[in-house]
Amino acid sequence: MSGLNLVDSWKQTKSQSRILEEERRRKTQEVTCQKMTKISYGKKLVKGSWGLAKDKVSKAVVLERVQSYEEAFNRIQASTGIADIDELVTSFIEVRKLTSNSFCTTSLLRLQH
Repeated sequence: MSGLNLVDSWKQTKSQSRILEEERRRKTQEVTCQKMTKISYGKKLVKGSWGLAKDKVSKAVVLERVQSYEEAFNRIQASTGIADIDELVTSFIEVRKLTSNSFCTTSLLRLQH
């Protein structure tokens, strides 16, 4: 009988060892999962911070461009006396056509001589 008790005792010890090992693995997995969650959250925070910084820089660049265009338009307006942007664009297109036609005419005259 003591042989059976020894076998039973050994089986029970082995079963308890498996249970303890599984519990240890589960706890390790939980800790690892918690760490990964914290790391992931931290990365999202950093990424979000960089996104905000990028947005601020983009807005500053756009604002600089707008100010540059406004300054250029004010100089053109002061030089030409044209206050309407549509009128200014039309004027530029007309001058471009005249310049292009003059260039073509000059080139043709050179070829003829």
